[in-house]
Amino acid sequence: MGTIVEKYRSKNLDEIIHHDKIKEVLRRKIKNRDTQHMIFWGPPGCGKTSLAYAFASEYFGKQISLRSNEEDYYELNASDSRTIDTVRNFIMDFMSEMSNSYDSEGFRLKRILVLEEADQLTGPAQGVLRVPLEKFQDNCIVIMTMNHLEGIKEDAIFSRCMTFRIPPIPPEMMYNRFSDISRQEGIEFESWELIMDILSHEKYKGDFRRVLNDTLQKLVGINKVVTYEDIPWLFEDSYDKVIKSMIDNKDFWNPFWYHYHKHGVECTIFNRHLIRQLERIEFDLAKVFAEVDANLRNGGDELIQMAYLLEACGVYVK
Repeated sequence: MGTIVEKYRSKNLDEIIHHDKIKEVLRRKIKNRDTQHMIFWGPPGCGKTSLAYAFASEYFGKQISLRSNEEDYYELNASDSRTIDTVRNFIMDFMSEMSNSYDSEGFRLKRILVLEEADQLTGPAQGVLRVPLEKFQDNCIVIMTMNHLEGIKEDAIFSRCMTFRIPPIPPEMMYNRFSDISRQEGIEFESWELIMDILSHEKYKGDFRRVLNDTLQKLVGINKVVTYEDIPWLFEDSYDKVIKSMIDNKDFWNPFWYHYHKHGVECTIFNRHLIRQLERIEFDLAKVFAEVDANLRNGGDELIQMAYLLEACGVYVK
C-alpha cells in the first residue's frame, strides 16, 4: 500500500494544497499549448514534486505518479545521477526524441523530464545541460525541483526556464487535507484545536510531508480518539511544555535537569525555545543568553553553561 504520503499524493492540480496562482499559470500554459522548462524551488515538503506530477497528469490527460516512468515521461534524481555523462548520455537522448503522445485534438505533446534535486548537478553537468534546454525545447519540457536556487551556478539555465518559488504551506491551508486523510485512515482527533496545534508546531515549518510522516503515519491503527497524550513526541516531551512549567513555577533548574537526563536535550536549541517563551527579557538576561549561546557553540560544557543561564533566569524573570 505504501506510505501515507504516497497513498494520498495529489493526483491533479485541484488536489494541490495552496499555490493557487502557480496552478493558474500552469493550467493557462497547458490550455494555450505554451509550455516550457520550469524550476520549482522551495523548502522540503511544500509541494514541488507533487506539482510536477500534477502538471504532467493534466498535460498528458492520464495519471502520472511516483516512478511511473513511461515512454514520454521520465523522472531522474539529480543527486544520484549528477554527472556530465548523465546529461550527455541520457538526458540529451531523451530530450531529442519526439513524443508519441497527442492531446484530444490531435496536437503532438512534448515529452516531460523531471529532474529532482537539480541543484545537486555538478558544475560541468549544468554547463552541458543548457544546450539541450535550448536545442530541444520544442520536444521536451524539463521540470527541475530543488531546495536552493544557489545550487544552480549556470545563469543560462535560469534564462531558459520559468522559475516558481514554492513557499511553505500555512497550517490553515493544510487543515482540510489533513482532516480528510485522517478520516479515510480512521483516525479521529479530540478537537480541531489539537489538529491546528499539530499543523502549527514549529518543527514542521510548513512541511506537509513531514506532518504526515511524523503524525498520521505513526497513528495508523490507533483504536481510540487521539488526544495530546497520544502524541508525546510533539507535546508531552516538548521543550515548550517543560519551559512553560519552568516559567510558571519559577523553577528553572529541576525541570531542566530532569528533561536533560531523560531526553538528552540539545542545549543550544533549548535556549532558543526559552527565549521565545519569555515575553520580555531583561537587558542583563539577554546578555547572558548571548554569552551562553556563544560558549556552547565554542564547545563549552553544557551543564555548566545551562546552570549559569538558569540561575540568571531565576534572578531576572519575575
